[in-house]
Parts: sequence; C-alpha cells; structure tokens
Amino acid sequence: MKKLLLLTLILLSSTAISEELSKAEKVGELSFQVVNFIDMMQTIEIVQHDDLYYETNPILGKHPQQHEVIAYFMIRGVMHYHTTKWLPEKFRIPWLTITVLPQIPLIEHNHNLGIRITF
Repeated sequence: MKKLLLLTLILLSSTAISEELSKAEKVGELSFQVVNFIDMMQTIEIVQHDDLYYETNPILGKHPQQHEVIAYFMIRGVMHYHTTKWLPEKFRIPWLTITVLPQIPLIEHNHNLGIRITF
C-alpha cells in the first residue's frame, strides 16, 4: 500500500502540465470511476461477509479491512485520472477502454456470486 501511495504522489506531481480531457475522454474517465466505485462497494460487501466470501485481489489480500479497501480504491481512482491526463491524447481512449471493459465481467461475476451493493 505504501508503494501505491508513493506512486500516486509521483504521478500527481508529474501531471501539472497535462492537457484537458476531451468530452469523450471525460465520459471514459467517468465510466472508470463508476466501475471503480462499484468494485469498491462489492469489496466492502466481501469484507462485511468474510464468512461467505474472500477477496481475490492480491494487493488487498483475502480478508482486507474496510479502511484498506477504501484507501486502495481512492488511490486507484486518483491514479487513473492523473494517468489519463498524463497520457498523450492518442493513447487516452485505448487506455480508458482497456481499464474499463475488463471490469464489467468481474462486477457481473461478483453479482452472480450473490455480492450486492447496499447503501
């Protein structure tokens, strides 16, 4: 987790000269943030029902604590946004595509296991 935080700080410091996102890039980034939020909520559900489920993310481990989950996904969201802004324009849409689309089947898989999002 410390390495992830350090990488975030480095990335944040290097994005000061980045260009604004286009409308399509903003939609792509928002899409990532939505699937990131859903993934976080599903992971919190796993934490709250660790007798039924376990996490498969090797960074978090099988039974992370809720504050670790929240910190991880917050850092992940910030890093993704700044990476998107840092990338040259021609790579942004492919980057957004390869970081959003693979998340959808994973969310569906969790849902099919019975993992629900509650507020």
